[in-house]
Amino acid sequence: MCLVDCSLSSARYLPRSRELILGIAEGLDENADRIELLRLTHEVYPIYRLNSPSRPDLRSVMDAYSGWVVTDARGTAYGLGLKYLLERCIELQRKGFDTTGLVFGDGKNEPVPGGGGNWRSSSARQWPGGRANRHRLGFVFLEPGSDRVFQPLLDRFPANHCAVLNPVQASRRTALKQLEDLIRS
Repeated sequence: MCLVDCSLSSARYLPRSRELILGIAEGLDENADRIELLRLTHEVYPIYRLNSPSRPDLRSVMDAYSGWVVTDARGTAYGLGLKYLLERCIELQRKGFDTTGLVFGDGKNEPVPGGGGNWRSSSARQWPGGRANRHRLGFVFLEPGSDRVFQPLLDRFPANHCAVLNPVQASRRTALKQLEDLIRS
């Protein structure tokens, strides 16, 4: 599961996010593995439903839907995005899949209309904790300072089941391997 922040503050990370997602897809087994892309702005919605990791299909979907548009200037609903990610991970785990959620964005919890879509540290309790948490979670491009906001969530994962890459780390050649290692852990 890839949650892609398409807000204005994360727009500069979209080209590298695309590279990383396509790189991950290349390493997946088209017969056994599935990938889903979720677009995050002031709301969250799937842009590539659970499907085989076809690079041409992913590339065309990302070209069409992952850019920032003026109607997106209403905040970033990390709370909604992470809730949707959790629900999908639980649903897919029930179907027998090992699940990894990758969040591509700066982590800026920009206010959304009504405020109900923003991330709150208390929301972390929705995720299973400790050994009960068999999911994996990675934040890619998480800017310094934003990592503290999501720390209660990261604390719910075993150390080898979560990863945080800041913008410098995400731009390095080793970023793809780090994400592939997380997926396989």
